[in-house]
Amino acid sequence: MDKRVYISIVPAVLLKLIGDQQAHAFTSDEMIVIEAIKRSDNDLVDANIEEISTYLSQYSPEQLQGISNNVKGIYHEIKFVEAENADGDDIDAELYELTNHPGADVRLTNTTTGEISDVQLKAANSAHYVGEHLDKYPDINVLATEEVANNLSDVESSGFSNEELSNDVSHTLNDITDNGGYIESTAATIGLISAVLNAKAALEGKQSCSLAARKTLEDIGIATASAVIIEVLIG
Repeated sequence: MDKRVYISIVPAVLLKLIGDQQAHAFTSDEMIVIEAIKRSDNDLVDANIEEISTYLSQYSPEQLQGISNNVKGIYHEIKFVEAENADGDDIDAELYELTNHPGADVRLTNTTTGEISDVQLKAANSAHYVGEHLDKYPDINVLATEEVANNLSDVESSGFSNEELSNDVSHTLNDITDNGGYIESTAATIGLISAVLNAKAALEGKQSCSLAARKTLEDIGIATASAVIIEVLIG
């Protein structure tokens, strides 16, 4: 194939790659998980996705599991409040400002009678955590995820599955930590386009064909595909 044909095709292909590397579009549930992450640490209150990704990258898999469990609990609370305030009844739900508020996560207000009550939410597979809470705060009601509530006659379900909450948080954390990859891939692709355009100029006699263009392409790490492009464009 004529080198000029490669020159016309490659930039178009690389521009398509940039389109494919656009930052992940988060779903509404993923955005709630992100809100939960921000609530989990005061240092993350105003953090963007890249900053959250950087923050998470400093932890080991074992540490991330602990963070995930904490975020899941907060995610459960936010989801519960959202669902309660959307069901059309007289109960208004509100998160306590502090995530470690003693004994309760959510305040419930009956908008008709003005009655106020507290509730603690438990996102777990084990009834052990429910028992611990009731021993310490016997007057504060507990709502647990379905897996636990189904096995305890005196505990109601929050309406959410622990498995589903865990999956939502896990997938979102993966997406966030992969976000850096989107950024790096896009930057690498832009660098590759620059190198190809330099090579194009060299082949057209507009500038000398230096080793810099070859090195730039090779450093991008596109493996076999880039090797073919290098060979054809720079020779």
